Amino acid sequence: LRSVCRCVMNRLCLCLLVLVAVAAQDSGKCPTPSNCPAFERSPNHQYVMGLIKKQREECGKEHLCPRKLPPVVNSKCRNGKSGPDGLWSCNDIDLVAFVPLLAMGAGAEITGNDVWGWTDPQTGQEYAIAGAQDGTSFVRISRGVPQVVGFLPTIDTGYKPAMWRDMKVYKNHAYIVADGMGDHGLQVVDLTQFRGQSGMSVNESMYENVNKSDIAAVKKLSEKIRQAIPKVASKHFPYFGNCHNIVINEDSGFAYAVGADTCSGGLSAIDIRDPANPKCAGCFCADGYTHDAQCIIYNGPDKAYQGKEVCFAYNEDTVTIVDVSDKANMKEISRTGYTDAFYTHQGWITGDHRHLVVNDELDEINLDVKTRTLMFNIENLAKPIGPVVYHHPRKSVDHNLYVDSHNFVWESNYITGLRVLKFSEEGADGMSLKEVASYDMSNVAAYEKTPLGFHGSWSVYPYFASENILVNSIDNGLYVLRLTGEARKLFHHSKPHKHHTRH
Repeated sequence: LRSVCRCVMNRLCLCLLVLVAVAAQDSGKCPTPSNCPAFERSPNHQYVMGLIKKQREECGKEHLCPRKLPPVVNSKCRNGKSGPDGLWSCNDIDLVAFVPLLAMGAGAEITGNDVWGWTDPQTGQEYAIAGAQDGTSFVRISRGVPQVVGFLPTIDTGYKPAMWRDMKVYKNHAYIVADGMGDHGLQVVDLTQFRGQSGMSVNESMYENVNKSDIAAVKKLSEKIRQAIPKVASKHFPYFGNCHNIVINEDSGFAYAVGADTCSGGLSAIDIRDPANPKCAGCFCADGYTHDAQCIIYNGPDKAYQGKEVCFAYNEDTVTIVDVSDKANMKEISRTGYTDAFYTHQGWITGDHRHLVVNDELDEINLDVKTRTLMFNIENLAKPIGPVVYHHPRKSVDHNLYVDSHNFVWESNYITGLRVLKFSEEGADGMSLKEVASYDMSNVAAYEKTPLGFHGSWSVYPYFASENILVNSIDNGLYVLRLTGEARKLFHHSKPHKHHTRH
């Protein structure tokens, strides 16, 4: 009887799993394999999200987030200051332009989030794709005064606007996701629609005769600006609901939805080789939730994986490396934890694919220390070595970082803003960092209240050929920056790596 009962129960479980998979397909969501556990946010992730929401609400009540600042064009870094009335601190970085959240098309009480860039291959013109709680702004930045050429509202799911939005680009298409928004899914935008598009020029005149402390007047201005910005054509795919980040390997033509409510929050592969018609392609859930990742065609020294597609996943308490070459059978290569791993958040490989630079979003809070950046040697993907820890001169929570072909590390560190560091193989451990430039767009009042708070800069995009740098600020809006002085000289004297990838 016991054997029969086990058999019946096994069959029942199998039926339930099949029904779950069928339901996922019927709803349009990418199917989650039966061996994957149910999606569940970890206690640490719930803690971070709750802390961010609480601080943002408190800051909003005091009318510090967002701040109602005027647009700025061409503000040099002089005597360590830049921006309106020397509001922001700088070192070897000039402000090319600043586009406040209102001018981007965001609502009056809306804050910003992620950012990415696109260069039109026909015209060479550069565009910022900047996220806000209530949608995504498209800003042409290569004609002097920035022009907002489109604003795409978020998918209306009945939830409050999303504090978390992410976007990446492949073959002239932008792919946009959001977290904390229920069934938001994937938005796809053909970016060539902006070619030749006249937009709304960003200048101070739009703020004339507006009392920025009058919320009703600011809301009225916000509606006027939104109406002046061209509409954006897009497609929507319900392959998941919430999704924390979208990762794209431009060399393979595959995207990976991570932190989504499918595939246990792991690496959910999406085939985007036909850019306007993405398709579900596979799932890796063996290490559970992935907060962010970078996926590349590996060209490093580990011969076992040369030429294969490899993802470096940041899985809350480990750096997990996965061979994703076969989407039907993605395999874990290694899973590396470290001392004081509080929330392994995000990272990027160096240009030669030999080292990994990583941030942990909760170590500064839990250890009450200055900003820490972690470095790993990944010459053997099965056995990474590290981390070696770089201690910054100031205290703040680090958030997103990217490494360029010159091995410059561009860090967006919340309240201390953009920090630019040079990675080298000097030092006893063969890995070191040195800060060479900075631009602090922080909210001074918020910093004094919570130096380890979640305000300031959200992310950075350092990959334009023009050397324009994008930073999107939570409290203020979009910054277009450029290296100057000794930092710019060092950048041009650094030999770029040919295998470097920006995706």
